[in-house]
Formats: sequence, C-alpha cells, structure tokens
Amino acid sequence: MKVKAENLPDHMKKVHPGSDVRVKPVGRKRRNPSREGGSRKVVYAVSAVMILVMGSLLVYSMISSPGTPEISISPLSYSFGDISQREVSTTVQVRNTGDSDLVMTGISTSCGCTSAVLTVGGRRSPTFGMRNNPSGWSETLLPGQTASLDITYDATLHPDDGPVLRIVYIRSNDPARPEFEVELTANVIP
Repeated sequence: MKVKAENLPDHMKKVHPGSDVRVKPVGRKRRNPSREGGSRKVVYAVSAVMILVMGSLLVYSMISSPGTPEISISPLSYSFGDISQREVSTTVQVRNTGDSDLVMTGISTSCGCTSAVLTVGGRRSPTFGMRNNPSGWSETLLPGQTASLDITYDATLHPDDGPVLRIVYIRSNDPARPEFEVELTANVIP
C-alpha cells in the first residue's frame, strides 16, 4: 500500500501505533528563525550604509559645487541722444542668471552728476553717486530674480556741452564680473 507523504504521520499513528519511527511533517518548510533574523539584519545594514553613502554624496555635491551667481544687465549701455541742459533718467534691468544668490555690495557712479537707485521686490536702495555712498549696504537677487536700476544724469550740474560718457559701477559676488559697468552717453546741446 502506498501512502502519500502528507498522510504519512497520520498513517504511522493509526497503523503502527507502537513504532518508534518518527516522521517529520511534510509540506511547507519551516524557516529557521535565527537565519531569518540574520538576513533581515543584513538587509537593514546594507540599507543603512546606502543611505549614509547617498547622504554623504549629496552633502559633498552641495559643498563642492554650490553654484555660481551671474549678473546680467539689459541694456548694457544707454544713449540719451541730444539733450539740453536738463535732468534725464532711464531704467536698466539687473538679473541674476546664475544658479546661486547674487549679492550686490555697492553701487557708485563716475561723476557727481549721475546717480542710481536699485529696486528689488519693492524695496528701494539708498541713492548712490560718485561719493559718500552708504557703507555696509547689500542686496541679494535669487537665481532668476530681476531688479530695476534707475539711473539719472543731471546735465545742469556741469557746464559741459557736447558728447558725455558716464558710468554706473555695480559690485557683486559674481566671480567673472565682480564690478559690472553700465555706460550712459549723451550729447549735451547748449
């Protein structure tokens, strides 16, 4: 008589009750709990190491390449054309085209007849000129952010006539252009 493996333990009890033969139950294998815990520990350890490595790489990439600020001005120069002895103004756009914060630390002009005011997010800077500019001033442009630079040239402050060139200087943390220049020209007619 053939006995199926899964019925063998019952068969031994009923047909051979006094037998010393022990039969292991057949079917699902029982897992060794100590081995199962060990493999889980390995998975957890490997996961923890991978998380530490990925976190370290992320921190390293942030430290080693923090990005670069880049100042961009449009237009780079402006001509007032022919003007009489009067005050004229224009506005240029200052933009951070880099991938980290652009910090402007000063603005000045080449002549006392020229002044500039920077507006960022509704905040207006002090008026900058050739001398006596505020010390300790700074303004930050986030990557992609734009500001307006209002520039005024007052021809009445000089008896000059003919071609005039004035420059506005902007100092920032842009490593390629730590001092950016905006040129203004005019032809003053007497």
